[in-house]
Amino acid sequence: MKLKYILYTTILLFLLTFSTINAKDICDNIFLDVNSGEENCKHIEYLLYQEVIPNKKCFFPQKPARRGEVAHMIVNAFNFNIGYRENSFTDIGEDYEYYQEILTLNQLEILNGYSDGSFKPYRPITRGEFMKILANSLREKKWYLYKESTINLETVFSDVPQDYCFREYISNLYSIKLPNEERIFRGFSDGTFKPDKNISKSSIAKIITNTMKYAGLFNLSCQDFYCSDRYSTNLHLLGLEDMYKEQIDLENLILNLGYSIEKRPILAHVFGEGCETYLFIGGIHGSEYNSSNLMKQWIKEVKGNQGIWNNKRIIIIPESNPDGLVKHKRLNSNNVDLNRNFDADWQQVTFLGNQVFSKGGGSYPFSEPETQVLRDFVIATEPSLIISYHSAAGFSIPNDNKLAYNIALEYSEYSGYRFTGDDELKGFDYIITGSLGNWAASLDIPAIVVELSSTHNNEFDKNKDAMWQIVNR
Repeated sequence: MKLKYILYTTILLFLLTFSTINAKDICDNIFLDVNSGEENCKHIEYLLYQEVIPNKKCFFPQKPARRGEVAHMIVNAFNFNIGYRENSFTDIGEDYEYYQEILTLNQLEILNGYSDGSFKPYRPITRGEFMKILANSLREKKWYLYKESTINLETVFSDVPQDYCFREYISNLYSIKLPNEERIFRGFSDGTFKPDKNISKSSIAKIITNTMKYAGLFNLSCQDFYCSDRYSTNLHLLGLEDMYKEQIDLENLILNLGYSIEKRPILAHVFGEGCETYLFIGGIHGSEYNSSNLMKQWIKEVKGNQGIWNNKRIIIIPESNPDGLVKHKRLNSNNVDLNRNFDADWQQVTFLGNQVFSKGGGSYPFSEPETQVLRDFVIATEPSLIISYHSAAGFSIPNDNKLAYNIALEYSEYSGYRFTGDDELKGFDYIITGSLGNWAASLDIPAIVVELSSTHNNEFDKNKDAMWQIVNR
C-alpha cells in the first residue's frame, strides 16, 4: 500500500508540474542556440529552471555531452549530497569545476574511471555509458522505482545483443513508462539504439527531465513551469564571465586567458556573440612567428568586416606560446613542445624529422601552463571548428573527424595548400603525438592544421579567402 501511495504521489506531482507547459513560450527566452525549433527545447529549459544545468549564453544542444558535465547534471538532478573520502583519479584536481560531483558519484559507485587511473572529464560520453550512470543514480536515490526489465530487448533494438556490457541498464530503463505512456528514452527510426554513439546534450536533457518526472525529483517550485524573472539574457558575454570576469577588455573585446611560464599574457580577440564559434590559433611554435603575424593580420581583417560574421563568434589567439615567440624558439620556456603536450596519444619522447626530444612532450599531458590555458578555453567555448596555423610544409591537414576532413579539403581548394588528409602520417615523415588536433578529435571537435609554405611570410593574401569561406560555409 505504501508503494502505491508513493507512485500515485509521483504521478500527481508530474501532472501538476507539467500541465502548463507551452513549448514556444519557454523556449525562446534563454539560450541563444535553443528556441521552439529545437526538438527537446522544453526539457532543456526545464533543467535550467531546476538548476540542473548552468545559466549561460549558449547550451550547444547538438554537441556531445562530456563526462565531467554529466556528473554535474546528475548530482543536481538527483539532489545527491556532496561527500567523498579521497580523490583516486590522476587527471582531476580541486581546480576542476566538477571535481566534487565526480568524486561524489564515484563514492556512491554510480560512475568510475579508467584502468589507467584517469577519469577523462572532457571525453564525450556514449549513449550506453550514460544509461549505466542514469540507472545507477535512479537505483541509489529511488531504489523502489528501479525495476528489472522483462522486455525482450532484441525486438526493440537490433544493436544491443545479450552480451553487450550496458544491456542491463538500457533494458531496465527502457521498461519504464511515464503516466502518458511515454518512455524515458527511445531509439532511432531504423530500430537501433546506437549505444556506442556519443550522446548529445539535447538528448541527455530529455532523458534526465523524463527521469525526474518519473521519480518525482523536483529541486524548485514556482507558480509557472518557467520562472522568467530568474534569468537575464543580457547577463553573459560569451558565457565566459565566471572564468574571465577580471580579465575582459570590453571596449576591444580582448580576453586575457592566462599566462605563460614567464608570465606573458595569452590573449584572445573575440568578435561576434553567436554560439557557433570558430577558433583560430597561431604561434604555438615560437619559431613559426609568421603564423602569429598571420593571426594579427586576420584580426584587422575581421574588425573591418563586421557585417560578414553576424550571429557567429570568431575568436583569434595570435600568440599561444608567447615566450617561444619572443625567443624565436619552437619550444616553451620549459623546453616542451606545446603541440605535443595535449592529452591524446601523448608520449614524453617526441620527434621532429630526424630529431628526438627525450622530454619534448612534457612530464605529463597538460603539464604546461600554456596548454592548460588552451584546454580550459576550448572546453569553455565549445568551438565548432579549430584552425591552428604552423609553417612551413604548405599543407592543409584535418584531424580524425569527418567534418574536419571536408573543411581541410575546402581550405586547400581556396588557399592552394596541399590537402594531406589521405596521406600516411598526414604528409609528415614522423609520428606526431599529443597534438592539439588529436586532442580535439577525442572531444569530437573538428580541427585542421594549416601549414604555411613560407618560413617568414604570413601569406595573408593566400589565406584570406579560405578563412572567410570556412567562416561563412
